[in-house]
Amino acid sequence: MNKLREDLATINPKYAKYLNNIASKERGNYFAIVKNLTEALAKEWFWNLRTDKKYSKEWIEAFLNDLMASEWGETIAQEWKMKSKRLKLECKITGALIDAGVLDTSYNAVALMMGHDELPSDTLANYIGLGKKEKYFMWICGYIRG
Repeated sequence: MNKLREDLATINPKYAKYLNNIASKERGNYFAIVKNLTEALAKEWFWNLRTDKKYSKEWIEAFLNDLMASEWGETIAQEWKMKSKRLKLECKITGALIDAGVLDTSYNAVALMMGHDELPSDTLANYIGLGKKEKYFMWICGYIRG
């Protein structure tokens, strides 16, 4: 089935987006992950710090859908299953977006703006810095650089 999808995407690249969505549904329902992370990122601080207006809410959602449809989707889903790791995951993805050039800010500055009062901002900044250590970091950088 995967080979068929690859062949269809090769024949007509516009179908790749839809085929990736089908593949991600087969690996699990990632809707909640994408929805929650989209809402977490689509805040005023994001709009003020983005490096290009093309990074819209629609872009965030498409990026997260594509990330979840990638080979790293299951890895992220496993981390998401542990409720105690969700904020850390949000921070790591935010950090990867900073390092990839989507956001023009420091880890400390965005940690103060994220609005998570349950942890001190220096802890959030440390979590944000972990994004570049994740296995999916290079995938994110490649996605941004297109």
